[in-house]
Amino acid sequence: MAVIDPADKARFGESSVGLLLRNAEAKAKESGVALEVGETVLVVGGLRLEYVGGVVRTPVGDVEASPEEWELVRLNVLAHFVNNGAPPGEWELRQLLFAATGREP
Repeated sequence: MAVIDPADKARFGESSVGLLLRNAEAKAKESGVALEVGETVLVVGGLRLEYVGGVVRTPVGDVEASPEEWELVRLNVLAHFVNNGAPPGEWELRQLLFAATGREP
């Protein structure tokens, strides 16, 4: 009989959002980068995104987004930060916004 380690559940079909948030917090602490993850605000270093009235406000422009798309934007930016040790630059941010919303700023 196989036993699944509870720590592995996030990697095998269950939500890994909590794991991503913990990894982002650890990366921010390790690298000294400011991190704020709120319902309508995401700050990673010098990058600030806000979700106001169905619009994601970013330094590269605004994008209409549903609440689900906003969540995808936040997770994509956090994943980029965890994987690269820095917030996305302008080009990467535009790509992440398009991937999450299907719209360009």
